[in-house]
Amino acid sequence: MAHDYDKAFAKAIAKFNFKAAHAAMEAENWTWGDSDSVPDVDALIDWVVGLRSDMNLRRCKNISSGGFGIYTDDDDRSLTITFELIVTEYEEE
Repeated sequence: MAHDYDKAFAKAIAKFNFKAAHAAMEAENWTWGDSDSVPDVDALIDWVVGLRSDMNLRRCKNISSGGFGIYTDDDDRSLTITFELIVTEYEEE
């Protein structure tokens, strides 16, 4: 049976440092879509809440967009919220 992550999400989002994510976005002048300014902290929080809603609608375990990610692990019943500034992946062929 899949784990109910609502409680874990509430705790994770309460602990997440959105001010640090906003500062990083400001430093990079990181805008979204057609916007000409960096989203404020409230918009970042709303974005992550929206991602969680999308996860529930799509019934997926992981989702990312706009630099933010939400990842779940049924084995250890964990939920992780991330803000990724730079990611590199390499796979040996």
